[in-house]
Amino acid sequence: RPFRQRIQLLGPKDYAVRSTAQVDNGAIRNCIGLHIWKAYGLCLGNLTPTTTRVSVANNSKVQCAGTWSGRVRIGGTESLTHFLVFECNKAFDVILGKPWLHEVRAIHNYIADVIEIDSGTEGAPRVTIDNMEDEGKPTPPRPTTENDGEEPDDTQH
Repeated sequence: RPFRQRIQLLGPKDYAVRSTAQVDNGAIRNCIGLHIWKAYGLCLGNLTPTTTRVSVANNSKVQCAGTWSGRVRIGGTESLTHFLVFECNKAFDVILGKPWLHEVRAIHNYIADVIEIDSGTEGAPRVTIDNMEDEGKPTPPRPTTENDGEEPDDTQH
């Protein structure tokens, strides 16, 4: 299941645009869906023209509407990130791909389904971000052994 989390995108005037991002370590670019840009782009500043075309999941090539650079706020952290903006037919809102994962030195713990990122402060602990897909679900019980919490039974039967 995808790792998704709420984020804020901040442009030059510090206006925060709220969105949902999918963190994807298979995506070689950070991406914003054109539908999100059309709805909120005025708050984020200008797109820089580009001739870049991206290859999407069905192997078709899509012309990008432009590039955007701005700050991403997630889990109480903030980082400057660069995005391609293109028509994705609403398949996603925002993808935080390998460039963002490298920028924040992310570590994805697949067992706990959390991502740890640098806090941005030297010497401060890393920040743990939960997958919003797990919100509201009960925490699974921890594995136990047969005698967990009990004295071992050394008697033989």
